[in-house]
Amino acid sequence: MSDLGGLRMFWGTGSGSASKTLRHMEEGDVMISFTTTQEPWDGIDNLFIDSGGYSLMLETGEHGPVSNYFEYVEDVGATVAALQDYPCEPEILSEYGRTVRDHQERTLERAAENLAYIQDHNVSAEPMAVLQGWELDDYVRCIDRYREAGVLTDYVGIGSVCRRNAESEIREIVTTIADELPHRKLHAFGVKQSILNFPEVRGALNSVDSAAWYHRMYQGKPDAEPAWHTTTKMYLDYKRKLYRQFNMDVVARDGQETMEAWT
Repeated sequence: MSDLGGLRMFWGTGSGSASKTLRHMEEGDVMISFTTTQEPWDGIDNLFIDSGGYSLMLETGEHGPVSNYFEYVEDVGATVAALQDYPCEPEILSEYGRTVRDHQERTLERAAENLAYIQDHNVSAEPMAVLQGWELDDYVRCIDRYREAGVLTDYVGIGSVCRRNAESEIREIVTTIADELPHRKLHAFGVKQSILNFPEVRGALNSVDSAAWYHRMYQGKPDAEPAWHTTTKMYLDYKRKLYRQFNMDVVARDGQETMEAWT
């Protein structure tokens, strides 16, 4: 388990070599995007399925049928499943001529449809409603709309915070949401490693995820697929830096090489 002083890290995977690395290193907390067609493997303790909203918005601007998504969630035995959402990054909104409020309302409508399907079909994964917005006030309004619609789950994700270079904004968004939702578990999607330097951010969150550990290898090389041992080195380097932020020793699981052996 990637437990950083009580903060769970879900390791994202989107390639065969990345999956092989996480499997070989016996990583227990894994996130897979619905859009990647990646299949889980034996040994995952907590499997988080993301609906792939950002990728889908770039491709088509819309999600597929609710049933297709949750049939996959059940087939792979997910522990947690994010509800289908509509991210609010400016490049996506401008592509389709939509506004933040448009995507917030679409997110709410999908959340209601998702939860109805989950209840009707006894989906076992824990649902995660996803807050969407861009400015701080957007997220506060989104919380209010979730409450009004009665679709606020116990586990809540914070979306559209990973693709911006504004640490102070992200910190304020996360801590404000935590104040607004003191009795909910919070997950931040794809937050930058540097954001976790702030104790108030770490204290506000229950979990985060990252795919940055392997995405960096593909910058400028969209068709590159490195050997899995190269991916493993990147994973270990990233994990070492992450654990140093928390002043923790990196302890390998049974069957893993120690960090020192790889550095």
